[in-house]
Amino acid sequence: MLAELMVITHSAAIACASAAHDAGLGSPMASTHLVHLERLTAAYLAEMTMLDRHRGKPTQQQVIVKRVDVSDGGQAIVGHVNASNNPSNSQPKHQGMPPLSGNE
Repeated sequence: MLAELMVITHSAAIACASAAHDAGLGSPMASTHLVHLERLTAAYLAEMTMLDRHRGKPTQQQVIVKRVDVSDGGQAIVGHVNASNNPSNSQPKHQGMPPLSGNE
């Protein structure tokens, strides 16, 4: 039943996207279709979350790196790195040990 609902939601979202495109950029009808598209994609995301919960998948994934080899001239970050969507913070924040130098 959930899979059927997801197919219907996806089809309706595609129809809204197509209708918004056909209505033309900036028209009131396109804005209405885009609002509906936003709601449908939010509903689809909620349905995907429900499906993952039903399958027993964890809500967050974790990656553990056990070994890192850094060759001469290479650089590595040791510690926790937070991803940021802010373009002004494009450089990762270094935490933990300082970078390795070639003399050590």
